[in-house]
Amino acid sequence: MMLSSHAPQVDQRAHPRFPCSVSVQVHAPTEDVLLLTYALNLSTAGAFVRANRPLPVGTKVRVELCRQRERISLEGVVVRVEGEPRGMGMRFDLDASSESALERLVDRVGREALPPAADAAARALYAELAPPIKG
Repeated sequence: MMLSSHAPQVDQRAHPRFPCSVSVQVHAPTEDVLLLTYALNLSTAGAFVRANRPLPVGTKVRVELCRQRERISLEGVVVRVEGEPRGMGMRFDLDASSESALERLVDRVGREALPPAADAAARALYAELAPPIKG
């Protein structure tokens, strides 16, 4: 029996990504497509959304994130397509206004994604990495 010499993969993303189920509308004018779906995870740089027919990598999209009464409209591009779970990763192109709104949304999603209060160490680490957004 041969043992694998592969080291475990370490998440090297610059922006923490949090599991969520935020409603998403993805409009791709060049593909004449409007997807109504949800994000499986979200960060201040992008999201991974469920899609039975993902758009091609490089497709420019208009994204609307909807959570409770909050709506954020963003521009983005498809950067990755996955088969399991079926969907696509998008990178957001942010202006100052959309960046601020997205930071607040990700902050709330991140706090909800944390383990229960009994795991104080995880909450302290998150607070250190992502201090509360004011405003």
